[in-house]
Amino acid sequence: MVKLQACPSRAFTELMAASLPDTGEDFKDIRAIYWLAVGNCVHPDPQPACLLLLPSMLYALVLPDARPDSMNIFHALPLSGLQEIEVGFGGQSIRLLGSVEGLVLTVFTYNKRLSQQLCRDLLCILASEPEAMACANHPLLLQDLVQLSLDWKAEVPGLVLASGVQLSSKFQATLVDMIYFLHGNMEADVPSLAEVQVLLYTTVRVEGVYSHVPCQSLVLLTTHIALVKEDRVFYPRPRSLSMLPPHTQFDVLRCRAVSELRCVVVPDKRNVFTVELVFSRKPELASDSRSIPSVPLQAGPGAQVLSTPLQLQGSQNQASEVWKLTFSSQDEALWLISHLTRL
Repeated sequence: MVKLQACPSRAFTELMAASLPDTGEDFKDIRAIYWLAVGNCVHPDPQPACLLLLPSMLYALVLPDARPDSMNIFHALPLSGLQEIEVGFGGQSIRLLGSVEGLVLTVFTYNKRLSQQLCRDLLCILASEPEAMACANHPLLLQDLVQLSLDWKAEVPGLVLASGVQLSSKFQATLVDMIYFLHGNMEADVPSLAEVQVLLYTTVRVEGVYSHVPCQSLVLLTTHIALVKEDRVFYPRPRSLSMLPPHTQFDVLRCRAVSELRCVVVPDKRNVFTVELVFSRKPELASDSRSIPSVPLQAGPGAQVLSTPLQLQGSQNQASEVWKLTFSSQDEALWLISHLTRL
């Protein structure tokens, strides 16, 4: 995909023309091109893709394993069949719903601003120019989607276009389910359910034993921090989807009490997108088949080790559990560092 992104525009257009069926549309009228990940009911796990927006179609193209110089159609969505644009929790995804299951497509943006841009691009096609301009100040298109998702008091009304297409969200329902689920997976320092509050929600890339799930949700609570795999294709459950989901909505890969955090390591002070969280190693991890391997705490040259007031006493060389996280937003990484080191 990286090579295709750097491909000259003429060569890219020729590749698109060879990959897509002849619909009579001019490829010079491409409205938008996105490089992200997609999933549908057949393949719900995120697939790296090129999303191509045309006046009447939305194509998701993926690279086949056998021919990296060509592209296959992963999903084709006629915009005439689109009924709902659902903004995912925290603006990390967009789910496009039609009248039948075969039209359901989830776009994993992992970026709240990119999600809003995709929604605006779709509305520019689906609505008249005056209607699109009237919708520009809607909270889902203008406000911070993470803050809207975490605010219990936020009222986010849906939007219905003249064509009948809806712009919607299910932030509060997802927040309730997430808190209940995470509370049930806590082991140490478990607070009452009423005390649980989500402080930060974002997507991170994780290195190590869970690299088979490269992008995971990082959820910071008042007392705990968790890495979660989410199913954003089948959940929240839409009325139009009768197919049974293959997974639960949330799969907690790790959940640690903040009190177990020893320190925060920034491997490169010039690049604060990558952060390492170092936890004390729990004794029961030795028999836990899903555990993260323990490693001695060894900061590399030029790394900055930030101790926390909650850091456990003991040798710096004591075996630890380390989460190596890469953020898409430096602001979120800095906020997490600041919050954890002043607790």
